[in-house]
Amino acid sequence: MRILIDTNVFIERENYHVIPEKLRELLKMLNILKVEILVHPKSIEEIKRNGNIERRTVSLSKIQTYPLLESPPDPNEDREFISKVGPVTDERNYTDNSLLYAVFRDAVDFLLTEDKKIHDKALRLNIKDRVLSSTEALSIFKKKIPKEKVRSPPAIKEASVYNLNLNDPFFDSLKEEYPRFEE
Repeated sequence: MRILIDTNVFIERENYHVIPEKLRELLKMLNILKVEILVHPKSIEEIKRNGNIERRTVSLSKIQTYPLLESPPDPNEDREFISKVGPVTDERNYTDNSLLYAVFRDAVDFLLTEDKKIHDKALRLNIKDRVLSSTEALSIFKKKIPKEKVRSPPAIKEASVYNLNLNDPFFDSLKEEYPRFEE
């Protein structure tokens, strides 16, 4: 599964402050589920436009640790898409449309954003179920996490092989039946 994160989610995660609990929980779940978290090249361009040089430098160093969405589809030639989301009015609007278009064209499974305007456009595109806020994503992905770990009987303990003591009497009969057991 592939999730594209909007710049606002990236900043919420990577800025120097305490990460909101819902976002922490969501990101932990996505790691457990082995979800691929991607950034759009347009998000990097958006960060490059930040007027605060120090913040821009720090943000660019952090965002470049994420895999990029490869060969993202370009919304410029899709008249149906543009008719639903409206014409591009500025660079930020173009970035938002580019992220939405990646979902619209199935380049990613979901877009994670807190941007109300993007959510409104997703509704018009009929992809609202794939453009999620952190709260919505948490609700959806929480259901995919196994509820309980399978419990073993109390007499059995799960351990790595390298932690086993081969001199334990438990292994004596195996050693007798299989001469190469210790090898």
